[in-house]
Amino acid sequence: MPKMQASDKFQGLCLESSQGSMFMSYYDVMPPATRELVRNSSFNLCAACVQHMAYKYKQANQPALLPQHYELAVKEMETMIRCEEV
Repeated sequence: MPKMQASDKFQGLCLESSQGSMFMSYYDVMPPATRELVRNSSFNLCAACVQHMAYKYKQANQPALLPQHYELAVKEMETMIRCEEV
C-alpha cells in the first residue's frame, strides 16, 4: 500500500493507487448511511476504493450494492490498513 504524501492529506486513502479521488463524482453513489460510515472511519478512506471493494461482496443475482456490502468493504479496508501499520 502506498504511503500518502503531504499534499494528499486531504484526499482519501486510495488503496489501489488508482487516484480514485479524481473520479469521486462518478463513484459518489453510496447511500447516506455509508457516507457517514466512511466519514466516521478511523482512516480517510477513498470512496472509489470503498465502492470497488463493495462489489466483492455483491451476489450475482443482486441488482445493486446493498448497505451491508459497503459495511463489509469498510471493515476490510480498515483491517488492511491496521495490518500495514504494525
